[in-house]
Amino acid sequence: MVRLRTCDGIDTALIAQRYGDKARNHLLTQAQPFIDQQLLCLKDGTLTLTPQGIMLSDTIIRNLMWDN
Repeated sequence: MVRLRTCDGIDTALIAQRYGDKARNHLLTQAQPFIDQQLLCLKDGTLTLTPQGIMLSDTIIRNLMWDN
């Protein structure tokens, strides 16, 4: 999740590869409200913070975490 703070963002395909489709689906479901608020951007399967989202990165990351 720390990668979200970098310009590389989170590759959702990599999440699925490492942790399974259930984890990726959870991530995308949790991310959708932040995408709708333009705090996260999903482009080509990669989640990144928008300039507005950077200020709320701790809150966003906490909400994206998955407890298996």
